[in-house]
This record gives sequence, C-alpha cells and structure tokens, in this order.
Amino acid sequence: MNVVSLSYGRLMMTLLEREWAVYRHRVVRILINFVGIQALTFAFVQGYIKPMMYFGLPIDRRGMMVFAGSLVMLFIRRSFDFGMAYFNDMHQQKHIWYQRLAAPHGAVYGARILFSLIFTWLLTVVFLPVPKLILGSYFDASHINWSLFAFIFLCIATMFTTYSFMCLTIITSRRGIATIRIRINEVLMWMGAFNATWLAIYTSGAHWGYISLCSPFTYATEALRHALYTSGDLIPLWITIVVMLAWSAIFYAVGLWFFARKHEA
Repeated sequence: MNVVSLSYGRLMMTLLEREWAVYRHRVVRILINFVGIQALTFAFVQGYIKPMMYFGLPIDRRGMMVFAGSLVMLFIRRSFDFGMAYFNDMHQQKHIWYQRLAAPHGAVYGARILFSLIFTWLLTVVFLPVPKLILGSYFDASHINWSLFAFIFLCIATMFTTYSFMCLTIITSRRGIATIRIRINEVLMWMGAFNATWLAIYTSGAHWGYISLCSPFTYATEALRHALYTSGDLIPLWITIVVMLAWSAIFYAVGLWFFARKHEA
C-alpha cells in the first residue's frame, strides 16, 4: 500500500470517527425509538395485522411478499433521516464546509455516506428478526435465507443512502425536500412493486410492468423477496443486485459532482 492510499484511509477513518462522535450521545435514544418501539409496532402491524387482513392465517408466501415492500419503505425513511442531518449541516451548521477545507470533497462526501449507510443497515436489519421473535409461529420464517437477507439489506442500504444524499445535495431549500418526496419518492414507491410482485404488475398490464422497471425501488423489493421466500415469479436475483449496485454508483457520482460544485460556488 502506498503512502497516498494509506493517508487517504486514515483521513476517512478520522472523518468517520467525527461522525461517530456526533451520534454516539444519541445512540440510546435511537435504539429505544427505532430498534425498540418502532420495531415492535412494525412487527405487529406489518408482519401480522396487514397480512392477516389481506390473506388470513397462516401468513404464507403472499403475506411475506407484502411484508417485503413494507421493509423497503423503512429504508426510505431511515436514509432520509440521515440525509436530513447532512442537509441541515450544509445549510445551517456548515461543519461540512470546514471539513472540506482540510480534506478532498470525495473523502468528506464519501465518509458521510459510508457512516450513514452502515447506521441505516444496523437500524433496519433487526426489523426481520423482531417479528419472528414476538409473533412466533404466526410469522413463517422457515423459507428465509438469513445470510442472503443481510447481504441484500446492505445493497439496499447503499442504494437508498446514495439516493437520499444525491437528492439532498441537489436541492437548496426545505421546499425542495417536499417536492422530492411528493413528485419523485412517492411515484417511485408506488411503482416500486411494494404491494405486489413485479410479475403481478406486468400481468395486470405490460405497460405498467415496463414503467415499474424504471423505478430503482422495484429491484430492492424484488431482491428482498428472494431472501424471504424466493420463487420463479420474481426478477432474477443477480439482475436485482447488479441493477441496485449500478444505481448506487450513479447516485453517488451525481451527488458527489453536485457536492463539489456547491463548494466551488
């Protein structure tokens, strides 16, 4: 390893340690809110009440398919929570611009994204074990591939984190946040195969199926379904992973470009 790469690695670690110093005092509150209260209520409503209302008991494959869409929605909320902290720092506290004076913009932006996606993954990955723990036999976990689930969650966290940071780098006001949520996020969500598999959408109308393929969220939902209860009527797993990684790279590159331009301006 050369001196440049070693120095860059140390710089990244310093930036990550700074992020941890900011959040460590909030960890207990975050765990109570998200891993405790929200995970329990989510498990009961999304893992039991909603599937039972739609399909009855026992909660079979159809219920798990709907549950996958609910899990993906969590990523949107959590990633935008961290994205909002980043947005507020850019426009209010402005600590990030002081960091930019001492470090390359790629390291500053990359460290924020890396810390946020790790935290997002840690806060959401428990939302599958918790339903099984509290619902017992009512929640069929016999088909879950747990190692695949953890990996797919990491891919989803990466895509949604880079997406949220890109959006919140581009916009310049809180009014823009509302616009993104209504005009972009909600459209991508409802066309993202949250409440039905992509094949079901395509079967209802081929044009709707093609439109759904344009939503990055579709690949996250279909990938997660493979981990929960895979079958032949899902988009192939390798395609969902490749597309998610491709979108992550695009979101990261666009966000980084706008971040560099903002500082230069």
